[in-house]
Amino acid sequence: MATVRLVTKWFGAFLVYGSEVKDSRLFPNDAEAIAERLLRIRKGEVLDEERELAGSVENVLIGDRRLSSLGRFKPEKRITDIKPEPYGFERDTLHEALLILGRQMVLERRSDSDDIIQTVSAIDETIDALNTLSTRLREWYGYHDPFREQDEKEVYESNPALHTLKNSVDELESSREALEKELRKLMEERAPNLTTLVGPSIGARLISMAGGLERLSTMPSSTIQVLGAENAFFKFLKDGKGMPKHGIIYQHPLVHRARLSDRGKISRFMAGKIRIAAAVDANGGDFIGDELLKAVEARAKELRERPEKKKPAKKKKGKRKKRK
Repeated sequence: MATVRLVTKWFGAFLVYGSEVKDSRLFPNDAEAIAERLLRIRKGEVLDEERELAGSVENVLIGDRRLSSLGRFKPEKRITDIKPEPYGFERDTLHEALLILGRQMVLERRSDSDDIIQTVSAIDETIDALNTLSTRLREWYGYHDPFREQDEKEVYESNPALHTLKNSVDELESSREALEKELRKLMEERAPNLTTLVGPSIGARLISMAGGLERLSTMPSSTIQVLGAENAFFKFLKDGKGMPKHGIIYQHPLVHRARLSDRGKISRFMAGKIRIAAAVDANGGDFIGDELLKAVEARAKELRERPEKKKPAKKKKGKRKKRK
């Protein structure tokens, strides 16, 4: 008896006995519907048509690991030749579907992390401008009221240019606050586990430095640990001295409050949890942020309560006796 195999083409799913199609579930003959199914396949999802066909027979073989929940995986030695035309599908429909799929993939990638990355860049640029103009404002104000004896409002009203600069600084400060509020909202929506673990600011900067949430989720923990310390790392490669133990995660209270001798240990541990949080967020998994944070807190407490090893005292070199 020939083996039954589940085969999926761009226009439908098929049950094949030997080289003969015995049953099928065709997709709607519509470019948008086909593009939607191709996108789901790319994400690793099982389609309803595939699940329905697999459930209609026993011991089905599948050649795609994506479908391993439906049957026994066995790579197909040859590509099953099932053409679309006999089923009423034209190649032009596939071409149109692929164009739609391409647009959808671009939009998905852009909505994944680009908004977060762009918002981080906007905040940094706003802070740079704010620091520059605030310094200029303090210096300029000092020329008009060096001893701070006048009413501030009178000083600004007496000089329209100074008043304009003051308004610019105030507007930049408002913009920074609005951007940080928007960043927190984006992070809570798209990376809730990472946000709970390290906070929206550090989490967003990790995503930005990694080039996206998905890329962060696939990075080795050792790389995540030193993200943001690239200059120090390159210096280490050049000189062989001062290997950085942490990057931006040093800003996390559990790291920078740790003893100097423990910062590398807690940084490594936290980097591992960051990778897990990013992976769960990138794949739309369940919320486990609280568990990850508790684990890091427990590790930090363990290190904090452990007696610190004392460095052995250096032996003093005795004075050599002069020979007579």
